[in-house]
Parts: sequence; structure tokens; C-alpha cells
Amino acid sequence: MSICNFKGKSGPLVDADRNIFAMFDAGPHDPGWNKDVVEPAAALMEEAAEGIYDHVFSGVYYGTRQNEKKRRRSSGVATPLDGKIPRRGDYRSQTIGNSMGGGQETPGPFFHIVLNRLVLAGLMATRPFQRLAGHTNAIFQAYAPDLHGYYHSTLDRLHRWDKTLKRNFLPGISVFAAATFNFGPATVTLPHLDFANLAWGWCAITAFGNSIRTRAATSYSGISC
Repeated sequence: MSICNFKGKSGPLVDADRNIFAMFDAGPHDPGWNKDVVEPAAALMEEAAEGIYDHVFSGVYYGTRQNEKKRRRSSGVATPLDGKIPRRGDYRSQTIGNSMGGGQETPGPFFHIVLNRLVLAGLMATRPFQRLAGHTNAIFQAYAPDLHGYYHSTLDRLHRWDKTLKRNFLPGISVFAAATFNFGPATVTLPHLDFANLAWGWCAITAFGNSIRTRAATSYSGISC
């Protein structure tokens, strides 16, 4: 494994057999992309973080208030009661959409209290995030068309099987089953494995700001199998 230097140009990452396994994307050829999409999306993320983590009910879970003295914090990041850093990294995140795991017998939505679900649904309904989702979907389809088609057909079959499941985005905008919003304040993901994920699947990661160490980032996760 080696470190790839992203120089601001879009392009694929290939293995020794010339198979594309990932890619860098510098964004569309739109002079207003940063002003109209990236910057507003970053601002919306900051507002959403305040709505989720700083409102009067942020310590309430299933109708009981957590003991604030036990909620140890470091640089504004909630730390588990046992003091261990979460396996994905020491940052705040919320996932919305559908998944399979954690003892579930059938696919279903991630649980959120009502206020958090409203905030996350509101984020996805905004024009910046609609455009981000559509752009990453188009890049996915262009560079991995067969895999994109597999995601599309699998998600369609899932929603025909259970019509109560809700999509994050319209079918023409995104083929991903869920979206994870990483609220930082510093989003650095540790090496880890998600054992229930599709082994050869792709996800799209969008970083906001000049450095992923200083601003929030959004990761659109793939289908869990």
C-alpha cells in the first residue's frame, strides 16, 4: 500500500491488473460549484450539528436523560462511557437510511429520535446535498457502471419487497441505501472493517473545507449485504 497524492485532478486508482478500485473526483466543471454547493453544504452541516448535539433534548434517549457527569467530552467530541475511542474514529456522526445488521432479521431504517430525524431529513432535502448526491451518483455510474447497476437493481428490489422503507433520495439521484454525516469537529477515520458491507462495494466520501482535519465531512455509505 502506498500514499496517493491528490493534486486536484479527477482520475481512477487502479491495481496491478489495471482494475479500477477507487477514484479521486475534483468536482464537476462548474465555476460556481464551491460557492453554490460545497460552502452552503458545509454551513448546513454546522447548523445541523448544533441542532442535533446542542438542543435541550440532546441528552435524552428513550425518554431518559443521560447523566451529564458521565458523558466525558474531549474537544467537544462525545466519548463513550468506557473511555474507548469508537472503532471508526473519535468524531460525531449520524447515519440515516436503511441497513441490515446489529441482530436485525430484516433490513430496516436506522433509529433516531424525532428531532434528529427531522434535522437529517432536512439536510438531505436541501439543494446542495441533492446536487452532491447526484454528482457522486453520476461519477459512480461513469467509472463503475456494472457495480452501479447492481446497486440500482438491488435497491429497487428491496423497496419493492418492503414498500414501508424510505429512500434518502429519489432513484434518479442516488443508488446508495444510507448516508452518514460526519460532524467532526475533526473527522479522521481509523482503519477498520465493516463485516456486513458488500466486500467489493464502493462508497462516496465528500470532504468540506480546505482540510478534512478542520471541517465536517459527509460519507454516503453503500448497500450492506
